Amino acid sequence: MSWTLIPLGWVVYFVALVFKPIIFFYLLMPFVIVFFIHHKRQAGIYNRVIRCDHYLCVWCRYPLCDLPDVGVCPECGSGYRKELCQMLYRYAYAGLSPGTKVLQQREKWLWARALRERDRVQP
Repeated sequence: MSWTLIPLGWVVYFVALVFKPIIFFYLLMPFVIVFFIHHKRQAGIYNRVIRCDHYLCVWCRYPLCDLPDVGVCPECGSGYRKELCQMLYRYAYAGLSPGTKVLQQREKWLWARALRERDRVQP
């Protein structure tokens, strides 16, 4: 057994000990940045939903605050109903209190209504 392998092992150990935080920093930093960008974007969307009283187009998120209760979205051209838009956004941003299956069934029913409303207006 050569005595030169022992110092080499200590050098490798020391290099790994010193550079491990740097490696973890560069590996984890992109995930942290993506998380904060996503969180900030979702917070902006949520603030727009609250500001417009859950009255946004369900297809393009255009604020429909000053428009009539039933009509065509000026941004994407899809049909909308005020109560349907508000219910969908309330379910999307509500806590899961009644039960997951109940909320999923209600949301499925609402999306089916939204699809019918969108297709009713399309030429």
